[in-house]
Amino acid sequence: MTDVFREDGRERPDVVERLHTIRDHLRTGRFGQREVWEEWLTEAADDIARLTAALQEIEQWAQAYPLSIFPKPDLKRAHELLQAGGITLDAISADAMRHVVEGIADIARRALEPKP
Repeated sequence: MTDVFREDGRERPDVVERLHTIRDHLRTGRFGQREVWEEWLTEAADDIARLTAALQEIEQWAQAYPLSIFPKPDLKRAHELLQAGGITLDAISADAMRHVVEGIADIARRALEPKP
């Protein structure tokens, strides 16, 4: 996450790095930065919640096309029919995959956006 920037243009600190810092301080008994740690832990919890929600959204999207409703097509037959109409199955497949990948990328982008 070190390549993510805040709205003010400053680089956003890596949450994992901050968590490791807190752990190291707890191991060594250096407890002088409680307020900073609380802020970091709050930010980490918010990040984890946002990223978990994004993963759940992707999982829900993956469940949207069950085989019981959308059975696997006969791809050889589909290829023949599409070719007869001047369309390739590759073009259809590429378009469908592009839609899926762009949708997942949008979910990921929204989850990785820094929140004020």
